[in-house]
Amino acid sequence: MVAVALVIGFSLAMMLSPFGPSVMLLSRFGQISRWVVAFGWNGRYALMAVPLMLGFLWVCLTVRSM
Repeated sequence: MVAVALVIGFSLAMMLSPFGPSVMLLSRFGQISRWVVAFGWNGRYALMAVPLMLGFLWVCLTVRSM
């Protein structure tokens, strides 16, 4: 379960960090600010993904404790 929590945390950090490699590549190729990519584009996705990822983590922890 620690691995699942670490993967979820890492994916959220990469989505919302303006210094993540994917954000920097997208901003460079699209000639858009890193902040727009990180918080404008990825911010909306992260707002939807966070509850889903936390729900998945809760299900994993619940199933494991049975």
